[in-house]
Parts: sequence; C-alpha cells; structure tokens
Amino acid sequence: MMKKLLLILILPLLSNGQSFEHGSFANRSERHTNTDFRKFQTNFSHDSSRDQAHLSAIATPVVGLRLDRLVEVDFFGDQLSYKRDLTYDVNGNEVLKTIYQWDTASDSFVPSQKLESIFNENGDPTLYTYYNWDTDTNGYVNYIKITFTYVENGRTILAQIWDANANSYVNNNKDVVTEEVTEDGYVETTITQGWNTDTEVYVDSYKKVITYDENNRILDTDFYSWDSETVSFLPYSRNVYTYDENEMTYLTQTLNADTGDYINIFQENTTYDLNGNITLIETTAFDNDGVIAYYNQSGYAYDENGHMAYSLFPNYDSESSSFIPSFKTEYSTVLDSDTKLNRMGISYEYNNTISGLWDPFEGEAVQSFFYYTKLDPLSAEDLVDQHFSVYPNPAKDFLFIDSTSIERATIYTILGKEVLDVRGQNKLDISPLSKGVYFINVSDGKKASTKKFIKN
Repeated sequence: MMKKLLLILILPLLSNGQSFEHGSFANRSERHTNTDFRKFQTNFSHDSSRDQAHLSAIATPVVGLRLDRLVEVDFFGDQLSYKRDLTYDVNGNEVLKTIYQWDTASDSFVPSQKLESIFNENGDPTLYTYYNWDTDTNGYVNYIKITFTYVENGRTILAQIWDANANSYVNNNKDVVTEEVTEDGYVETTITQGWNTDTEVYVDSYKKVITYDENNRILDTDFYSWDSETVSFLPYSRNVYTYDENEMTYLTQTLNADTGDYINIFQENTTYDLNGNITLIETTAFDNDGVIAYYNQSGYAYDENGHMAYSLFPNYDSESSSFIPSFKTEYSTVLDSDTKLNRMGISYEYNNTISGLWDPFEGEAVQSFFYYTKLDPLSAEDLVDQHFSVYPNPAKDFLFIDSTSIERATIYTILGKEVLDVRGQNKLDISPLSKGVYFINVSDGKKASTKKFIKN
C-alpha cells in the first residue's frame, strides 16, 4: 500500500522566511520568528515579506503611545486587496488578527479568517489558533492549531488541522528548530516533518537553514526538500540578503535542476529614513528565464510626531515602464483625549480621467484606524515609563538606561531581530552593533515599554 502522507498545504512565507510565528516586531526575537510551515493554505497569504514590511511601516512605534488596535485597508496592483483588524496586548504582542477579503461582486469586504495568539512572559508565542469563515453558518469554524514548545537551543512547533469528522484536531506538521552559535554569528536549522497516517509517525519533508552574522542580521536562507530516492535533502531555493545604511534588499532565487544554477524569481528593497521609518518598499518579480515580469511599490511619509501621514500605492504601467498613481491613504487625528489618541486614514483612488484628482472611498468600511492609549508617566500601570529613558541618543559604544527598576532590557533592529538581551543592567555595550536605528524594550517584571535610539 502506498504511504498516505498527509497533504501539507502551502502557506506563503512571511518576511525573512517566517510564517506562523508573528507578533509585534519590536517585542520578539527573530530567532523565534522563522518557522517554515509552508504547508497550510490559509487566507493569510498576504502575509508576504512585502506585507510584513508594510505593516512595520504602518505600525511604527510612537513615543508615549501604546498601540492597542489597528484596522488597516491595503491595496495591491490596481484594486482593493484586503482589510486586517489587529489587536495588541499591553506588551505589544499581536493577540488577535482578523482578515477581510475584498469581494468585487458585493463591492465590500467579507470575513475570511481569524487568528488568536497566546504569548508567554518572554513575549514568545505558545499557541496560535486559526479559524476560517464559514459562509453557510456565517461564523468562524476551527481550522489550524499551532503549539510552541521551547528548549535551550531551539523549539518544537506542532501544527494540527481540524478534522470535522473526528470533531478534533489531528496531527499534520511538525517543525524542529535548532540553533548553533558560530564564530561569525549563528545558524538556525528548521526540519519540517509531515504526519504519515499509515505509520503514524512524522517523516522529513523540508529543511530551512538561516545564517546570521554577528549583528543578528540574516545573510541567507537556504531551502531544501526531502528526496526519497537519494534519502536526503536537496536544495531548491534560497534568499540572499544585503544591507547598507538605509536599505535592506533580499533576493529570492530558485534552483534550475537542469543547469544547477539559481534563477532570480523575486526581489524586495526596503528603504528607511534617518529615524528608522520605512519610506519605500519596492518588489520585483521575475519569470522562469529570470526576466523582470512586474514591479510593485509602496511609499510612506511621517509627521513630526512620528505618526504615519500617508501611504501611497502606485501601479506599474508596463507600456510606459513607469509607476502611475493608483491609491493613497491619508491619516489624521480624530480623537485626542487625556488617555486616548485615535487616528483615521481615508483612502483615495486616482481619477484616470481628470489628471491630479483623487476620489475618496466612502464609508467607514474602507477606512483605516489607529487606536492608541496614552502612557501616563505617573500611572502605576506603566511604572517603567516613569523612569525609563536612554542616553546618549545617538550612542556609539555604550547605551545607558535611566530607570529605577530594570529586570530585562532587549534591543531589536528595525526589522524586529533581537541583537542584545540583558537582565538587571543599566549600562549596555552596543559597540558590536552596526550603525542604524534600533528599538530597546525595558521591562520591570510587570510592564514593558519600548523606545527608539540611534547607533553611530
């Protein structure tokens, strides 16, 4: 009898090869965000690298404010794409994500999928539960459950899919992640295994190897698939990363089995301003011959307080080989009280008939919203903010934390990669870090707060 290996449905990768492990980019370690569960066909397919960079731009931390909820409408190409509703806990972890897809037939957003997340005290995920929208019952139904277990040098991530007949979750995938420190950084290896229903054991399916430099930046990610004939993992794709002071580029390549050469299939450039805010995301796709097939671009601007001022989504015109106006969203404050700050984004579509004219979308359903809580420095709830400041800023060799209570301090890059983690110290040696913008998260054991600083 042929082996019945459970179908491993494909879930597109998130930024830097991550998938189910997500969360506030300023409150998690990149080493805990690289699971390669590529096998679930969910409607979170927009969680591509471009999408994660876009979300990082939209949800950039603002000093003195805690982001509680974000409702954001996005565009792709020449049409509305989807809407996501994100809810965060007091530590900045994304605990609820609801996705709505744009339905051209009804000219409205319709529910698609929901993700509920639970995190431990370190901000690492312990459980993800996915739900699909059922049009028959007009409600969410169970779909996927992801459980995380951590050990000293890695973690195991178990994925189970809902079986309606058995009325329970059944095994589907498992990721075994190990980390190895090297002279120049460290290497993270993920072995993805699928559940065999005949033998009731996990069997190897895929492997992913991520190489980091001494500053915890990803250098390359190599992907392998299991080959039963050679009884080994064989390479089939890779991501190559390059950096300069204000830009990160990564190139996705696939292996040509006939020639043994890698062919470009995708490239993304992310540009940052001097404050570490994303200002431009450029994506390029290539055909099987390595020839450019299409471009995509999104741009962002911020006001003097660090708030998103507008986002711009032009559309690439192949005939003129240039970007033309398509969509934009402009943001403004609609509520500013002693404790709350709410901002709204109104989206516009470019009028191709009347040059220079933008037509606004009508109705709350196609508007974007930020819901903030103001952090009161005298509030006991946010005690760490009462004393937490960093100096000097910019800093070169050492960064000092001015706080009476420090249990843990963690530094992240603007891409969310953890580069330093210390406990009970107020003098941090940042000399090994590359120049650029970073976030520092300080916890007093009860509450945490994040600030931005520049490394010279």
